[in-house]
Amino acid sequence: MAVAKFGPTSKWAGKKITREGDVFVAQDHGEISPSAIMENDRLGRLIWVNDGTHAWVGSLAHNLKMRARPTDPESPSTAPGNKERPAALHRW
Repeated sequence: MAVAKFGPTSKWAGKKITREGDVFVAQDHGEISPSAIMENDRLGRLIWVNDGTHAWVGSLAHNLKMRARPTDPESPSTAPGNKERPAALHRW
């Protein structure tokens, strides 16, 4: 499935990014992570197939980043013995 292609400001101009199975692949390069794709987007190097694909890849990159982020052991909501519910759970 086509996702995006590198635009004229990239050294890979015209090369496509596709989704093959569970991975993204940059033409003539190999596997590329959603985060690397979004970094290229941030630098203005990509032309997206459509806005929905752009949002989808951005969401995947964000979710992977959030999963990889370590939990702060000193955070009040995760500190040992803290029985208080996090503030977000107090709201209706």
